[in-house]
Amino acid sequence: MRTEQTSPAVPRQRRFLLWICLLFLLFAGLTTWTTVHFLARSTRTTGTIVRLNAKTDAKGKTSWTPVFTYRSADGKQWTITSRFASSPPEFVVGQSIPVRYPPSNPGDGHIDTLVHLWMLPFGMFLFATITFAMHCAKNLLVTRWRKVSAVQNKAAE
Repeated sequence: MRTEQTSPAVPRQRRFLLWICLLFLLFAGLTTWTTVHFLARSTRTTGTIVRLNAKTDAKGKTSWTPVFTYRSADGKQWTITSRFASSPPEFVVGQSIPVRYPPSNPGDGHIDTLVHLWMLPFGMFLFATITFAMHCAKNLLVTRWRKVSAVQNKAAE
């Protein structure tokens, strides 16, 4: 009579993807809250793309980071380099763009587009969804494998 031996590491391995999923969900919630808070306390203005900074990676692919200027309500001009790069360039030099900045910190301006404001929260939620799906698929496969093994073990007896 064969008895099935299970390793104590199996449950930990099965929970690993769930912990990764929860970590992504935590970051998604944090970045969503930060974005919503920024939108609630910021004001809109119009800015201008003044430069595109090129960066070439090791594979020779070039991405472009926009640098933009805008004037705050007190009349001071601010120049900001965006946090996001794109290839091909998303903007052209001289293009007018919507900008948001908090009046209490006018130097914290961001390009007011869906991609520039919501890419990070969306990406975190997407990764959380993917890791949760992987966790569920892995658990389903392990459960089916154990059922098949149990049936085969009974048949061998």
